[in-house]
Amino acid sequence: VIRTLKLSSKRAAIEIVDNGVGINKNNLDNIFDSFYTTKSSGLGLGLSISQKIIEAHEGSLEIYNNDKGATARIELKLSHA
Repeated sequence: VIRTLKLSSKRAAIEIVDNGVGINKNNLDNIFDSFYTTKSSGLGLGLSISQKIIEAHEGSLEIYNNDKGATARIELKLSHA
């Protein structure tokens, strides 16, 4: 499920919610570390790079387990032209 939320007149959020097994609690503290991966063929750069790009745009990225899977939440500053 992908949903958007207007948090205020200046901020919005995008949430990506899955219904998988979630993220192992032992891994949650490390998922944004460069080169950290639980995959045999992964580089461990995707979440680290994504977080840096989002933060460069005055946003934030958090990932947490929910009742049936995991949620990635991106919060961004709204641009006012």
